[in-house]
Amino acid sequence: MPDPDAALSRGFFRIVRASTALALGGMVAALEALRRSPVGFTFHVSVWTFVAFAAGCAAGLFYWRLAARSRLASRMGTALLLAAGVGGFLYPLRFVPADKMGEIAIGLSFAVCALTIVVFLLWRLKRFFEADNDAVEREKN
Repeated sequence: MPDPDAALSRGFFRIVRASTALALGGMVAALEALRRSPVGFTFHVSVWTFVAFAAGCAAGLFYWRLAARSRLASRMGTALLLAAGVGGFLYPLRFVPADKMGEIAIGLSFAVCALTIVVFLLWRLKRFFEADNDAVEREKN
């Protein structure tokens, strides 16, 4: 009889792989379609946009292939994925006029602070739940 937990894990892993591939593909395609215009920037979809989407999807799938190999490959892939995310976030700043950069830097600083607080709270919550789970496991034994 097949293990239902294993089937659930495989299904979840498929969803995670597909989501990563689609998200990375969408980000790369959007960045490729981004063009400078007199009002700031516009999106211009071309054949290269679809090529960029396919390349981004392939990179997302390749990331999970790397992650399954070893811990070192997983960390290197995660670092590259993180760099791609930060680069994709900062890339549109090249369309911002120089006189607006100060305001954007202040906004980005506040965003980094807010995200740091959220990550810290999630980390503390994870530690709390792990400690609670350990206590429940000790009570059972």
